Amino acid sequence: ELIINSRSKEVPIRVIPEGMVVFGKAISRIVSSISKVTIYGSEEVLKNINYIRVRIDVNNLSRNREYNVAIKKPVGIRSLSSTNTKISVTLGSESTKQFDDVYIEYRNLADGLNVQAASAADIKISVIVKGDKTILDKLDLTTITAYVDLKGYKEGRHDIDVVVTGSDPRLSYQAKTRKISLNIVK
Repeated sequence: ELIINSRSKEVPIRVIPEGMVVFGKAISRIVSSISKVTIYGSEEVLKNINYIRVRIDVNNLSRNREYNVAIKKPVGIRSLSSTNTKISVTLGSESTKQFDDVYIEYRNLADGLNVQAASAADIKISVIVKGDKTILDKLDLTTITAYVDLKGYKEGRHDIDVVVTGSDPRLSYQAKTRKISLNIVK
């Protein structure tokens, strides 16, 4: 006789704003009425889920707003302790801050190959971060990641797009240098 084993795990909700708020404004606060949910499913599925994403559309948002959002069940999860949350978004004025000396990581380089930066300018970049001033003033350089994806690149010199990400979803991140030159060698 087969016994179906359902386990549970409590995970935080991560709100992901999508789109750009109106020009000159920035998101200063995102508050969800529910910060955590208990998810139920097999141990195998649970161990791979560390948070639940909830997406909200902030495109052209020009004033504070409250969203009622359904919390979607991740694949393999049987049930959730909550299926809805209220998310309130507060806007402030947009500021810009430049962070220099963000080192570039290399990702997905094929085995047996090495990377050499073509010049000192190809080792680290400046990143422009836009958002609410109070958040920018407290922003730590270590929360910003710059990388190049080297998947599929072979030996030779290449100009490769720089991707910049940050851990704060209320901010937008942009590389001041869009491409860097790298030599890939054996």
